[in-house]
Amino acid sequence: MAYSKTLNWVGSAASYEVSWSVKDTNAYTTPVIVTGTTYVVTGLEDGTEYDVRIVGVCLNTAKSPTPLTGIMRPDVITWQGEDPVCLLNSGYVFYQNRRRYIDGVATSYVETNSFTGGLSTFIPPFSDPTACPIPTIVVNCETYVTSYNGPADYPNTATFTYSQCFGTPATVMINKGSSYTICGLIDSFKSIDPGVTTVGQGFCFQ
Repeated sequence: MAYSKTLNWVGSAASYEVSWSVKDTNAYTTPVIVTGTTYVVTGLEDGTEYDVRIVGVCLNTAKSPTPLTGIMRPDVITWQGEDPVCLLNSGYVFYQNRRRYIDGVATSYVETNSFTGGLSTFIPPFSDPTACPIPTIVVNCETYVTSYNGPADYPNTATFTYSQCFGTPATVMINKGSSYTICGLIDSFKSIDPGVTTVGQGFCFQ
């Protein structure tokens, strides 16, 4: 792929001879005669630097003993994402569009950040849980105190504390005489204590 460069200089000569060469080879092209102080060099090989030489020519055809010199370099093209959005419940940010930069300066060219088409490659999503937090499930539990008629090995007046909890479904086997914290959909639990009359509810025994 070729690139071009616009040369601008200051001078008052009648005309100028502009030539260029692959950097450090001293193999200059045949000079191009230019009557102004600007010239567009085309057909430069991408990724290659060139030495440029500009010689002023007077009306009497005398040439400047000290030519103007410089280096032509290919543009450094980069892309940056724009218009970020959060991917649903993932903690990742995705850029909807991408803008072209030349030598670090933003241009007006913007294209859709897609896998196919366009001048640039796809800019993938990146993790940023601060900008796009992953939602957490909040479990709300209400604690109650109840009494029930226990089996033969419990006093009939025994009092137990249990919690009805709503949130992520779970299955918890409850052993009498132990303490549990149960968070899950009510009716998603099974008690193995035969003294519990409301089998199927969530309980936290103490």
